[in-house]
Amino acid sequence: MRTLTTFMTLGILVFLGQQAVTLHKLTVCRQEAWRSSLTLHTRTLLTESLPSERDFLPSCKIIISRENNRVSWTRLPVPRRLIVPLYLRGKL
Repeated sequence: MRTLTTFMTLGILVFLGQQAVTLHKLTVCRQEAWRSSLTLHTRTLLTESLPSERDFLPSCKIIISRENNRVSWTRLPVPRRLIVPLYLRGKL
């Protein structure tokens, strides 16, 4: 009975450890995507800017694209787009 309890406890600890690593990776990827999208959106405030740009985060498999003033993310395995509302005004 003790060995069964020990194996079940170790199994739960390994599972929770894996979930914690996955959560940490997703959090870091989201922070990197926000940083990149803010950089792309800030470039629209320059006096001369391109109409569209893209940035790729290979470790997170996220494509950040900007078309005029709209910034969106796309995860590679999932084709759903997330539009990021960034309200910056004026010119730099």
